[in-house]
Amino acid sequence: MKKRILSHFISMIIGGLIFGSAAFATTNYICVEFLPLKYFFNGLQKYPPSDQQGFIYNGRTYVPLRFMAESLGLSVEWDESDYSIKVNSFPSSNQLSGYLTDIIQPFDTCGIVDINKKVTIGNDNYYKTISAWHTSNFDLSASFNLNGKYKRLTLLVGTKEQAYTDGNPFTIYGDENILWDGNLKEDELPQEVDIDITGVKNLKFEGTRNWFVINPMIYFE
Repeated sequence: MKKRILSHFISMIIGGLIFGSAAFATTNYICVEFLPLKYFFNGLQKYPPSDQQGFIYNGRTYVPLRFMAESLGLSVEWDESDYSIKVNSFPSSNQLSGYLTDIIQPFDTCGIVDINKKVTIGNDNYYKTISAWHTSNFDLSASFNLNGKYKRLTLLVGTKEQAYTDGNPFTIYGDENILWDGNLKEDELPQEVDIDITGVKNLKFEGTRNWFVINPMIYFE
């Protein structure tokens, strides 16, 4: 599929595809080709946000820098004062570190657990996810080694298949201590979670039968 887009999307792809702001104004148009590009990192497929799609122009493939960097556990900063793009091996002190599922892979799972597999809620698609399911009322879990480096965790959690009348039990543990627990119901919107994980080394998500975590963000500050 070919589309015409402003040429600043090429000259400043970072501004257009990554940060959502144009650096230059122009009336020149170019023709680019949008293809269903797939991204694999060490064999694991990851999905960019809908507004960060890559394309082909003049035989070259252009990909969103922020998505690529964060998928590799790096941070990206944009300094508009001098048009600088800074890619770092760790976030600066005033930045969040990014999506848990992009930075750390689970070291232990129980049941069928998928990482960054598309989850659809209503008309919205989410690609930064942890999803677990089983045909029986089974306890499903995923554990991540944080090494005590992070201070805060935010996410949404829900279920698409309710096993019990009062909802599916779901718990988040930090070093075997309960940080958050609740019951997930399929006819309710995902619940918002914002918890302190200061000093936590082992983070564990555990729930019954079917659960998903959306946009799990971990913060240094």
